[in-house]
Amino acid sequence: MINFASMNTYCPLTRCFAYAMSKAAISNLTQSFAAYYATANIKINAIAPGFMVNERSKNYLGTVEEGLTPRGEAVINHTPMGRFG
Repeated sequence: MINFASMNTYCPLTRCFAYAMSKAAISNLTQSFAAYYATANIKINAIAPGFMVNERSKNYLGTVEEGLTPRGEAVINHTPMGRFG
């Protein structure tokens, strides 16, 4: 089983409380299921992608090529690879 979490699971964004809480719940559910089903040799994992560049995100994050907004800078500064997906 593969669940989709988010980087919001680990570093919640401001103004997106419900989204951050739901992704934290997915992480907790994944860990609980993984422990429960481990004895049956069933693997449970989660993928936590970061921000993806699209038309909507360009409006509030900017782009590396055209310049980042302050919010985009904050996201990049907390992103291990220092880039958007």
